[in-house]
Amino acid sequence: MDASDTDVLAFHLAMADPDPGLQVWLADADGVTNSAPLTNYLAHVLPLAQYVAVPWEAFPTVSRTQIVAMGVRSPAQKNAEVRGVRFTHWPVVVTTEFPHAPNTNQYGVVLYNPGQDVIEVITISNTTAATLTNVRIQLLQEYAETTYWWESSPHGPSQWSEKTRRGDRLCGMFEYNWSNVTIPAGGRLVLTNTYTIPEGKLVDHTRTALVEGGDWYIFRNYAAWAQLHVVLSDSAGDAVADVVAAGVYGMDDDYDMDDDGLPDLWERQYGGCDTCMDPGADLDGDGYTNLEEYEAGSDPTDQNSYPGHISSYTVHLAYTNGTDLFPRAAAQQSNYTAAACGWMIARYLNGDSFTQSQSRIYADNTNCPHHNFEITPRSIAGWMYRNAPPQYYFAARYRWTLDDALKETVYWMDYVPPGGKKTPVYIVCNTNWTYKVVRGFETDKAPYDGGYGITTGNVFSIYGLWLNDPSIGGLGYDRYVAASEMSNIYLASEADGRYWLVAEPPRDADELQQAEVFVDGTSMRLEPSPPHAGLGRYLRLLAMGEKPRRRRAKRWSSDAGYDLYETVPPALKSDAGFTSAFHRASVTNCYLVNAGEGESTYLLAAGSDRGPMKTYYVMKLDTNGAFEEATWVADPEMYPPVCFEAARWMALRRSGFGTVERDWLVNSGFEENPGGSEPVIPEPWVAGGAAGSYSWASRSGNWGMAIIGWGSRDGYFYQDVGAAGGEDYSFLTWMQRDDDFTSATVEVKLEWFDAGMNRMGEVCSNVHDRLDSSWQLMRVDGKAPAGASRVRCTVWCGGIAMNAGALKCDDALLLSGSNRAIVLDARLIYDPQVDVSPFYPRWEILLSTPAGIATSTVGMFQPQLDQDSDGDGISDRYELYAGCDPEDFYSAFRCQGRASSSPQGIILRWNSASGRTYSVWYKTDLREPFELKHSGIEATPPVNELVEPMPQQRAFYRIEME
Repeated sequence: MDASDTDVLAFHLAMADPDPGLQVWLADADGVTNSAPLTNYLAHVLPLAQYVAVPWEAFPTVSRTQIVAMGVRSPAQKNAEVRGVRFTHWPVVVTTEFPHAPNTNQYGVVLYNPGQDVIEVITISNTTAATLTNVRIQLLQEYAETTYWWESSPHGPSQWSEKTRRGDRLCGMFEYNWSNVTIPAGGRLVLTNTYTIPEGKLVDHTRTALVEGGDWYIFRNYAAWAQLHVVLSDSAGDAVADVVAAGVYGMDDDYDMDDDGLPDLWERQYGGCDTCMDPGADLDGDGYTNLEEYEAGSDPTDQNSYPGHISSYTVHLAYTNGTDLFPRAAAQQSNYTAAACGWMIARYLNGDSFTQSQSRIYADNTNCPHHNFEITPRSIAGWMYRNAPPQYYFAARYRWTLDDALKETVYWMDYVPPGGKKTPVYIVCNTNWTYKVVRGFETDKAPYDGGYGITTGNVFSIYGLWLNDPSIGGLGYDRYVAASEMSNIYLASEADGRYWLVAEPPRDADELQQAEVFVDGTSMRLEPSPPHAGLGRYLRLLAMGEKPRRRRAKRWSSDAGYDLYETVPPALKSDAGFTSAFHRASVTNCYLVNAGEGESTYLLAAGSDRGPMKTYYVMKLDTNGAFEEATWVADPEMYPPVCFEAARWMALRRSGFGTVERDWLVNSGFEENPGGSEPVIPEPWVAGGAAGSYSWASRSGNWGMAIIGWGSRDGYFYQDVGAAGGEDYSFLTWMQRDDDFTSATVEVKLEWFDAGMNRMGEVCSNVHDRLDSSWQLMRVDGKAPAGASRVRCTVWCGGIAMNAGALKCDDALLLSGSNRAIVLDARLIYDPQVDVSPFYPRWEILLSTPAGIATSTVGMFQPQLDQDSDGDGISDRYELYAGCDPEDFYSAFRCQGRASSSPQGIILRWNSASGRTYSVWYKTDLREPFELKHSGIEATPPVNELVEPMPQQRAFYRIEME
């Protein structure tokens, strides 16, 4: 092309991983190529798209009349994004400098906090041969990037929404003007402006009705890139030059310029500057990172100051050289937890010579019908005394507060009885009397000092306790619980507020009384775990199935690894059983429990080997990322034991409206359509009036149907499907109405036709008054009349007022027969008064049925799922996890393989389920074990296909759902 009458080569450039050595090159038809460093024309190469203008002087030997190619070259072999390439005139060149900047980010760009001054020195050069007179110069402070935030609402689906938009003005004095300016030919003009970044106004949530319940700022800029937009216009108002990004700077909104979780002031206090401390470094060598020390309020330069405590004292009974030697037992019945605890401690003290069964122990004790027919504390204490070796004495004790009960628990565990072994304590949890064994603790000092009192100052702190929970086998049995979490586990044993425990105190009454005086005279603190707010936010996003937006220096991994491990208390890190389980896991699956319920909301992070089928540990954290408790196993288990698909299946069965959501509509999500200019009509749907399919109308996927307010006075769409007379049908669709869309009526209809397409009647539901700006499921139910052979599923909207809004519809369904219920929502809930463990919350399933909205709860202990309803050799539990129908013999997780010449190799095919991942195992000799060949293969429902190279000999493959 001939570019001889232009001044510059201009384009937009962005680079996700910037290479400062990036070059731009230009080539002509004679094979001459010139290149130039881009940093000659850009202050910095950035991930942010910037406008670049390279003058012809950069390409001195290239023929301007024969340009054939241009490009950019990265010496570091990194990718760059280039768009909007053109040759153009460039009468004015604008450059900006930012003197006296307080800091720079990782790209070398100046960075400012709220309240700081952005001093801008702008140089405008006139490259023409004519003087520019009577020029108006407009300077604007704008956002240079579009950013997003995760918007959630109880009234509709969550979504990413725009937080900032490129080109939007900043807060404060974002505009400054100079008038009647003259710039001589070939000359330049230097201007200085100061923009103060507003500190904003703090909104105190205690004085407002904010739903989120937290303070926030208004009139403050978001953390984002900012740009200087310079516009030059002549006396007639016509633009002489419009430079969108004459300069770029960064803004922070939390006084953490490098966005590493360490506030600038804190870094300046301990490191000497705003950005010179690494959050992952351990400045004083005390085993805690700088970030952990900041979050805990400790001194990162003092080895004796670290999160939570200054010193540590640990008792972990029957745990020797990293090996757990404590006898293990799970309760054989729900009211056998005391019998299981008694068996464990009797076996611990007597060794293998103790052989009584749990049923024998239960029969030898007194139980209470008011407490789940569980053994009474006094009865099991007497039984322990009779069955323990000589010189051990057990007593049932109660206290009126949790603090006092825990104070006695660790005190008597630290006491060494005449028999010579420290003994665990039973705690009796909740009024249904679920016994648990406390067999270890971590405190800041020894609770018992060889006499009767606390070592120093009559005050100590509890950090955590080890428990065995016999009400659960496997995950949930071995537990380490942060002290502050015990209020959710050790609930009052009696309605009157008493806390029962069974301990091994002195038998001598005077000795016991003196000890009680010392115990009562001590003070105890239940220390909280330090928060990890960034990790908490990230895990919440993973639990919701969303990929978080990663800001500059924040990098969290969804795999089990360093970040999650940093929340683990030091005492638990010394537990070889837990650390072995933790490091055997490769993937973390996250679950949000009691969502939207304030302080009762928590996160479960389950570490597994490739997927939920092999889970080694589960950690409970609060929404700030603070550790609350953990459980682990040596042999991996499926977790959760009831997956969503199984809970959904059970809830649908209970509803009486079937277990299979079979949709008879074709293209029910409107995704298959011809594309092109909108609106489009997706086959086999029929649409008329103001109805059509638009990309902006979707609830899920990329397309939805909409009836617009700026078209006809009415709109409709429908699909005809074969029907059977006498059969029950339900037509459902999700709908959302814009606030500015108005109409007289909105109807969802089932219309019946005979074989000759003669209309036989209809069932209509007018949903007009139920619609609002949130997505809601609307439905109509009816029975096809005798002789009907077609059903028409219709959405009709009439009396539309001309406006800018729309009625949106998506994800339609036609259900028939007994299968006419659909899941509206599902979440995990936990109530310590009802549920056996926070590791096993219940599923709460919200259903839409012909009888109305129904709620069903499904617990995690469902032995009926282990049966094989269809006799295909696979339990219902695993069939549901695999996405199969447990009531259909021919629906099973199966793999097929065949040799292929094109593509050449072995083609493996298996049925797959949404959200699952798969492993492929391989061997050539049946006598040898399988070897893992591939893992983490994501599902492509309904079938996955994998092409393997043709083996040199006979081969065997196994497909495993992870």
